[in-house]
Amino acid sequence: MIHTVESVIADIQGMTDSQLNEVSFAINQRRQRIVKQNIRKLMAGDIVSFESSRTGKTISGRVRKIGRKWVQVDETGGPIWKVPANMLTPLNIGG
Repeated sequence: MIHTVESVIADIQGMTDSQLNEVSFAINQRRQRIVKQNIRKLMAGDIVSFESSRTGKTISGRVRKIGRKWVQVDETGGPIWKVPANMLTPLNIGG
């Protein structure tokens, strides 16, 4: 996988603006598919974790609400976080 990433990065260096736009579009489409896949796997009440960009710490909590792109996660004894679905890791406990 590392060799593939290095190869892609090397290819990007020689691309035109139009080619970069195509790659950018493909990356965005892939991210959207990942978000949709992750959202389909979640249910309210599931316990998940994610890395907070605010604090740099790993946060865990219970899924409160699932939107199209974002998931509300209720941290026990803490705030309710609005997190992109692709950042969540399901923890196979409780539920």
